[in-house]
Amino acid sequence: LQALFDIAIVYTEKYHNDNTLTNVLLRQLESGNTYLMSIASEGCAKLLFTGVLTEPRLFAQLLKLFLIMEQPLNTDPDDDVEAFTSLGSSTHMQQVLSVFFHAFFVAGDGRETIALQSIGDLISDISSMIRYEDITGTVLCKVVSQFMSLCDSAPEGTIQKAVRQSLFACITREILKSSPGKSDRNAIKDFIKALSMLPPKQWVEK
Repeated sequence: LQALFDIAIVYTEKYHNDNTLTNVLLRQLESGNTYLMSIASEGCAKLLFTGVLTEPRLFAQLLKLFLIMEQPLNTDPDDDVEAFTSLGSSTHMQQVLSVFFHAFFVAGDGRETIALQSIGDLISDISSMIRYEDITGTVLCKVVSQFMSLCDSAPEGTIQKAVRQSLFACITREILKSSPGKSDRNAIKDFIKALSMLPPKQWVEK
């Protein structure tokens, strides 16, 4: 995987928005294997930042992993600290992505548009996981908080309002398509809580 990423960065024109490369990344990011997901997330971050790939689904998957992956806790002084921070660990993935997201928005040059276009897929995936109780509803609030923090670091006047509008619209859509079932009733509470973080005065066009 690492060799493939290096080749793609060197031969940018050949691999620009290559569907095969994009699908390989998406499969590895969704594999459930922590080692593969960590390696794939670092390569994906490099390819998105350099503009080799501009697929919004990749950004959505990176942010989802960043927010829901459990970080190993080193509470035993006899544990091997290096094992927790080495390449391929979930901690390493968290460290890489925490730097990547901020740098991606600050760099601008259209990168923030990729993040904006990823919101629909991200909200849909997170909402489904909440409905099936794979994750807690607090993750959706983390998505909103993370996006608002990141978009505010983007060049002024670019996507600040658009991000909030898209978040509000996508979460509202999840509420409207909810069923009367118990799981959806519980999820709706989480959706409404996330919406409360997006007051209209922050994004309504005057």
